[in-house]
Amino acid sequence: MRKVLAYSTAGYIDLSKKKVHKQEELDTLDKFAKAKTVNSIMRTLSESLKIDIEQVFKKIAWPLYRKTPQPLQILIHAMDDESVLKDLDLDEAMKAKLMSEIRRRFQPARVKIMSTFEVSINDFDGVNILKEALLAGQNKSSPDFKIEVRETTIQVTILGAPVYLMSVETDKKTEGTALIASALDEIRLFIEGKKGQFKVKEAVRLMIKCSLK
Repeated sequence: MRKVLAYSTAGYIDLSKKKVHKQEELDTLDKFAKAKTVNSIMRTLSESLKIDIEQVFKKIAWPLYRKTPQPLQILIHAMDDESVLKDLDLDEAMKAKLMSEIRRRFQPARVKIMSTFEVSINDFDGVNILKEALLAGQNKSSPDFKIEVRETTIQVTILGAPVYLMSVETDKKTEGTALIASALDEIRLFIEGKKGQFKVKEAVRLMIKCSLK
């Protein structure tokens, strides 16, 4: 990265970005922001565990910097695989606090996964059949994934083929998407088994509910 350094008579160094390419500037600012985050994590550990911050850097930050210029990526990856920290000289208390701080700062964003579908049934007991079909889809819920099915039309009629919205909120996008697909298939099988019609109107779509901390 090209920099212009001017030694001032005032006793400090002036830095200028005048001749620095924009991408170089953005890359450097990104590296600085990530390094600042690592430093903040180290300081938090030092204060909470009442350990000298230099000792925290010796045990965590500096060994990671020797591995990669971007140790923050290793810390984030540790949320999925703690073995990436196996080479660090950490006692249980420090490791537990480190993982707690990482999860607090980089909690995965929650998403709302949605899909709309329509059903119709030509049967004298069509309303009850429809309720049973929707319940069959909702029964795919689990403690981690609560499925909601609600009507998106003003009226529910047997012949009007009402449109429904199915949704689930989770921080596990892949599992949530698979669950929605499974629930839709459950409703389809139930309706078609009763000689009704089922059609997905809008494929699965995602809406971010909250961002990383």
